[in-house]
Amino acid sequence: MGCHTDAAGRTLGLETAQLNRDLQYPSTGRTANQLATLNHIGMFSAPLSGTPEQQAKLAEPFNSALPLEQRARAYLHANCSLCHRPNGPGQGRRTSATRCRAPASARST
Repeated sequence: MGCHTDAAGRTLGLETAQLNRDLQYPSTGRTANQLATLNHIGMFSAPLSGTPEQQAKLAEPFNSALPLEQRARAYLHANCSLCHRPNGPGQGRRTSATRCRAPASARST
């Protein structure tokens, strides 16, 4: 099985939408947006093009105040869509359904 494929942009790992959330940093006890923090400490090769509020964001899968479909799609996007995407190694009839931003017409679930 090939993981670092053209379909995955040759990378596997976190995306902007996955990092765009608040995190409590244990060493300081502070809570801050991960994107803003990583941008502030210079971890990106180029600064963010806008504020975290202007970036893509996945729904928090365990936030019961959010609609179940948004939470389920966020979970699938973060955990399954690296392989289960068009031209990815995880082929199958539900491939496009795992992508959070897939149009409704492409979803099989």
